[in-house]
Amino acid sequence: MTAEAVAGSKPGGRTLKLMLATEELTTLYPHRLRTAPAIALAMEGFEATDADAARNLLADYGNSYLHQIVRATGVSLRLWKANYPSYRHSSQISVGKIRFPHERYDATPVTLYAAANSAGRDPLERYLKYYQVLEFFMPRAAKHATAQGNQARFELDKLRALAVMTITPAQLEGFLRGNALLSKLADKNLITDVPELKANVNSNPFSGLDYRPDVAERVYKIRCRIVHAKEGGGPNQTEVIQPYSREARDMGSDLRLIRFLAERALRHWATSLS
Repeated sequence: MTAEAVAGSKPGGRTLKLMLATEELTTLYPHRLRTAPAIALAMEGFEATDADAARNLLADYGNSYLHQIVRATGVSLRLWKANYPSYRHSSQISVGKIRFPHERYDATPVTLYAAANSAGRDPLERYLKYYQVLEFFMPRAAKHATAQGNQARFELDKLRALAVMTITPAQLEGFLRGNALLSKLADKNLITDVPELKANVNSNPFSGLDYRPDVAERVYKIRCRIVHAKEGGGPNQTEVIQPYSREARDMGSDLRLIRFLAERALRHWATSLS
């Protein structure tokens, strides 16, 4: 069985379509998993004067379209490059509505986001890939903070500035409300040695509380516990989160949280496609 995700503007206009790759394409662009079908992106109704213009159209619209599919379905997709390895991904895909792309995303964080969305990756790898999306935008956030008269020299300061720029308190409160997410992020025993988020007796956020500084600090501290593997726990005497450990297995809520931050950053700095 094959499935196609189609997005279009109007009859006779530009369209993007996922389809099975032809034999000619699979010969030109070989992929490692021979048992898996090769997928191609078909673009119709676009005008390009030369090969460079065609490649630019593919990069702009293709990256945006694939990012929307990644965001809606949870699969990991990216435009093919010769130096990309292929990974086996989950076969369970829930297809949602994919809009015709109207925004251009930076290619590097889109690629990192797609890698983080791969269900086959270790949770710690996924977390760091989402964090790299945030790192990509930190210089922009720091520059904006400095222009506003606030210093953002250290990484945690930059992450806080990014959270303030890309998410409103109401958006973050809405994300945390009405599900089991906050109850786990408020559990100090789930992921130790990182600040827990505050929750009321119903495991919902306190109305009007700005969670952005606390979220930024939690995201940063978990990142530090993943990457700082010094004997003795480093300067803060916190142990590294080890692969396949109980804490690594229980990172689902924190993966949802950092994925939300990465999505908001990508959307904030997206530009309009003509």
